[in-house]
Amino acid sequence: MDIEELATRSSASRSEVDRWVELGLVTAADGGFDHEALERARLLRAASARGITPESVAEGSENQHALIARFVEESVGTGPAPWTMEEAASRAGLDLALAKRLLAAAGVDEDEADDDDIAAMRAVRAALDAGMPETAVLQLVRVLADSLGRVAEAEVRLFHFYVHERLRQEGAGPEELLAVETAGSDELRALVEPSVLYFHRKAWRRAMREDVLVHLAEEVADDGPLGRLSVTVLFVDLASFTSMTEAMGDEVAADVVDRFSALVRVEAARCDGRVLKQIGDEFMLVFPGAAGAVRCAIGVAAAAAAEAHFPALRMGAHTGTALYREADYVGATINVAARVAGEARRGELIVSREVRDDAAAAEPDVEWVTLGRRVLKGVASPVELFLAELPGSQDRFVDPVCGMELEGSTDVTRVWNGEELVFCSSRCRAIFDADPARYVC
Repeated sequence: MDIEELATRSSASRSEVDRWVELGLVTAADGGFDHEALERARLLRAASARGITPESVAEGSENQHALIARFVEESVGTGPAPWTMEEAASRAGLDLALAKRLLAAAGVDEDEADDDDIAAMRAVRAALDAGMPETAVLQLVRVLADSLGRVAEAEVRLFHFYVHERLRQEGAGPEELLAVETAGSDELRALVEPSVLYFHRKAWRRAMREDVLVHLAEEVADDGPLGRLSVTVLFVDLASFTSMTEAMGDEVAADVVDRFSALVRVEAARCDGRVLKQIGDEFMLVFPGAAGAVRCAIGVAAAAAAEAHFPALRMGAHTGTALYREADYVGATINVAARVAGEARRGELIVSREVRDDAAAAEPDVEWVTLGRRVLKGVASPVELFLAELPGSQDRFVDPVCGMELEGSTDVTRVWNGEELVFCSSRCRAIFDADPARYVC
């Protein structure tokens, strides 16, 4: 390709490409610029969008240039993609407009295709021929692209943070770093690609089991919109998490979230639930019934209470119907569950009447306190709420700065207005001493 085509295909201006050529970052081969030059240009365009100048790239270390060369080599693969998207769609038997919708669903912005792209399009064609409607196929494509995008990002980022950066801080040279990076990438791929299939098989069996139960329930279920299911949604988060992060720093907060994540996932699996999503310290879980959600909440609270130093929990749940879309649930039930959870204070599980009533027979030992009907933001009618105090919160000391609950008194204390305050660390006590009025009424 000539320089004008290179600029067009890399979404760069002619002046940008001229500068890359001038700096030796992109070079022409016999007969013009090849696919390797195009991949370099695309990488440089992405760098420019991040504020990384071509001059700084040109002046980069030997290791950086080696990483660029390795990335380009892997991106080029066996050579340039031989077909346009229109040609690929035709070969796969797909309408071009549908092919473009699939690419958009997958977050792909490319105008060329190779054998892998055509194979993926043919798989879509087979799914359509088998009776799956286009809307369902597009949902599945989005779920696959989003989920596997996170997997790939985790592979690369975790290796970079925990291997590459550690070795660099220990004084490893460019050649050693490049060798480790190359070997590590190969080993990670050898680990992850079979693992993706393994975890998919495990998840498939669980999903199929759930589908059988859904089919059995259809005998008594009312007719409704496609994708409607009866679910119980449980929200779980850490009280005082913002204060703890501010007082103790991001690394300590991240460690607490890691421990919290382990507790939540273990209990969810035991109670026939699934972690639907995690945003920071908040988890959204879904259960086929209310009893499982209540058991999970109490189990997570008990596990957290067994930790010597751990923040209090806040939880809320609601039962109702929701629409299944793109491996997620949407509808009023989720909104109400989130608002119910927002009513919970530290150490509390608050649920709607639907959850209390459904769980009462299966969990007779849970004592519920009636909170009455409350008006919740964005919910048209008042919702009757019930409270179950979670284990652990009533008999533990609470650090007034970070909100950490302590199993027993510590040596780090301060008497303030005749009351003994207990702190998790001397750091929190020092923060308190600097501004006591901020932490006590």
